[in-house]
Amino acid sequence: MTQLLQRVTTATRESLIQNASAISSTAGAMDAVSIVTKEWGGVIEPAEVADLPRFHQALPRGGGP
Repeated sequence: MTQLLQRVTTATRESLIQNASAISSTAGAMDAVSIVTKEWGGVIEPAEVADLPRFHQALPRGGGP
């Protein structure tokens, strides 16, 4: 998990996501959470993650690629 995932280089971002056995996200900007939710294969929409309440996170189980 990292803050400002969209600010790391594309190669670094792809490596972080590709090699992760678990990917979670807290609320954030739509463009930032879209990077993460794309990896979940539609299990959770970016808007659901962007609007999470404070101190909550999204960590889908099952589904996705």
